[in-house]
Amino acid sequence: MEQLPPCQHVLSCLFITWITLVSASRWERWWSYEGINGPMFWGAANPDWRMCKHGRQQSPINIEPSHLLYDPNLKHIKINSSLVRGLLINTGHDITLELKYEDTGIVNFSMGPLSYTYTVAEIKFHLANNDSVGSEHRVAGESFPGELVQPRTESEISVLSA
Repeated sequence: MEQLPPCQHVLSCLFITWITLVSASRWERWWSYEGINGPMFWGAANPDWRMCKHGRQQSPINIEPSHLLYDPNLKHIKINSSLVRGLLINTGHDITLELKYEDTGIVNFSMGPLSYTYTVAEIKFHLANNDSVGSEHRVAGESFPGELVQPRTESEISVLSA
């Protein structure tokens, strides 16, 4: 077995200690795309993120318009919505609107290329303090000042982000 250089050993120990301390805080605020908070460590940092150790087509993505195909049979996406209430939160990574459905209607997406009806649970806005790096994802290699992204969960609840 290969021996770690002393500096990597110390960094590993610090990382493990730091992970232990961070475990009591909200994981959503912990991750990043760089350093010890970056993708190389996501799968080890939180048991709920264990699939990140093996993923190969994860965020962020680059959409290449030249690789897209037009489908003339594709139906329009249907959005059922009504007035909703929510809580607006600055997480440090994005601005999140957590929708509160207890006393209001719901927002659903269906049809189009979607196999299921998705209920929007929260809306995330990724923004930047300049005109080029707010978007996590890219189109033809270009970043944008902000984006709205829609991660999905297994329970068919949609987390709409941008």
